Amino acid sequence: MVPPVQTYQRQDVDTIGAGDQRILNLVGPPAATPGTFTITTSMDREGSNAVSWHPQRAALAAFPLSYYQRLTELSMLQADWDSYGALPISDRAVDRARRFLFELVQEFPEAGDISPYTVAPLPHGGVQLEWRGPQKALEIEIDAAGRFSSLLVEDHETGRTYDERGRVSAAAAVDLVSAVLWA
Repeated sequence: MVPPVQTYQRQDVDTIGAGDQRILNLVGPPAATPGTFTITTSMDREGSNAVSWHPQRAALAAFPLSYYQRLTELSMLQADWDSYGALPISDRAVDRARRFLFELVQEFPEAGDISPYTVAPLPHGGVQLEWRGPQKALEIEIDAAGRFSSLLVEDHETGRTYDERGRVSAAAAVDLVSAVLWA
């Protein structure tokens, strides 16, 4: 299978200095991740233009690259990947999962490891992200259309409680991850 072509949209452009450098905020579905880069153009002695880009900050340093690679692997699953008729994982679900992980990094820049416990495909074309804390576990499902749902499991002295929500916003999902990891 041929990997998808990377496309980018330019969100912000700021000229620096004499106009040789620009800072671009690049966003591109499904495998690109938001970040800031310096694009430098220069001309060599023979009149050829050279373009180079360098990250301004490690946008995803709080997550091991393996989680993003796992999402890329999931995006390549074919129909019937589970031999029970599962749908391929949608680009929208993968892109939304990547963006959600990025949102967590942005929300908790000083946090330690906030990586999901697992990243798994769902048979209806979505992605599941799971976190486990000392007293709680959380499953965030992102369906094929990019919508969130959640299941929060809490262990108490008197037993377990379950809080299942059919639709949650990304902001509410961030709050749930926080509640699980720092209860």
